[in-house]
Amino acid sequence: MQDLLNRWGVKMDYNLLLEMWNESQRSYHTQTHLADLIRQINEVKGLSEKQYDKLMLCALFHDIVYEPTRSDNEERSAEFFENCCSTKDNPDLLEVKQ
Repeated sequence: MQDLLNRWGVKMDYNLLLEMWNESQRSYHTQTHLADLIRQINEVKGLSEKQYDKLMLCALFHDIVYEPTRSDNEERSAEFFENCCSTKDNPDLLEVKQ
């Protein structure tokens, strides 16, 4: 997974991402949920490498910022993802953010 992040210019350590997915306040959006998403992506047939990579990035960051009392976790996670990107004008990365 670190190779994926590096290849797309996402300045984030994969181990830190996993730590974030394991924060104590999480009940559903946990490493188990992330592993399930990754398993489902791996089961999809016919994806191009780019499509696969973009889905994996979406899975990794979709609720990386998670506070149970807030209703804007998805938006904050998208901003977090964008802040991790080395370039802000890549249309594929903008699609992942959206």
